[in-house]
Amino acid sequence: MESFHSICSLALLGLAACLQQPSNIRAVQVDGHHVGMRSVTPTVFLQRSAQGQMATQVAEVRSKPRTEESLGRSQLITWQHALLEDPKLFEGCTSIFLDVGSSRGTHVRKLFEPQKYKGAKYLHVFDNGFGPAERRARPSSESGICAFGFEANPKLTSSLQTIEAAYRAKGWRAKWFAPAAVSNATGNVKFWVNHNESHSDWSASMMKFGHDPTPVSVPALDLSKFMDELNQHASPGYRLMKMDIEAAEFAVLPHFLTKQLLCKNVLTDLTIEWHDRFLKSDASRKKAKQLESMVMSPNKCTSGPSTNVRAFDDESFVNDGMPLP
Repeated sequence: MESFHSICSLALLGLAACLQQPSNIRAVQVDGHHVGMRSVTPTVFLQRSAQGQMATQVAEVRSKPRTEESLGRSQLITWQHALLEDPKLFEGCTSIFLDVGSSRGTHVRKLFEPQKYKGAKYLHVFDNGFGPAERRARPSSESGICAFGFEANPKLTSSLQTIEAAYRAKGWRAKWFAPAAVSNATGNVKFWVNHNESHSDWSASMMKFGHDPTPVSVPALDLSKFMDELNQHASPGYRLMKMDIEAAEFAVLPHFLTKQLLCKNVLTDLTIEWHDRFLKSDASRKKAKQLESMVMSPNKCTSGPSTNVRAFDDESFVNDGMPLP
């Protein structure tokens, strides 16, 4: 049987190379080790150098994409700033929901206000992980429930701010980091915003989809580093992540494997929507399937029980519209 690291290298090789690169992208190689990057897209991938070492090839934006003021962009605090301002950001959080690709924040609202979203498929996931609605409705200081969301679409930032303020008044701890694209490094990325109001801007992504999407520059964060910090500072307990990030999972999850973050002591459960259908070639889809197999494997964690991973998606109440408490 191959070792964990050799299998992981296989999955890392070229995984995101298949993702369509915009014409204003140029590749930069940094041999031998991983360094910080000013600009990162899902086209980050690893390949072996001539000396047998690993080389990181990153796509760097050649020219800064224009930002549309009409998108109403306003920035919420980043998790790094939040942790500096409040070193107790994770303190007392014994049950944590991580909404990665939060859109309008509907999944967080389903956690705290399930009575407004009857019939939603995700409700039973919350019931199993966080207990009955009555417990979740109590202030976070009593329930220990905290939610952290990540959303790259700047059009949705003000809505998330409004929810956060309303929840604060209820004593519910919910914080969004937006606009922020999750990736495997920190920097800035070009993000394509679709104008599909009837479906809450579906497929807004670091890949160009849809009819006449608008490019904007948004901050990118290394999600694996956030998980490191959370695991270091939060109390032990239940942790659930929902991931729906329009093919960026192929850039994000290899670091979760190599850093042993898909272990139950770090993350209990992960639900994910895979987006290999967005990949363009047979070779890229094959590599994506290799990564999917590793992430779904019950043996991915070498230090203990593995995170339970389930391919599951709930797009109910996509435009939300429910009144705030």
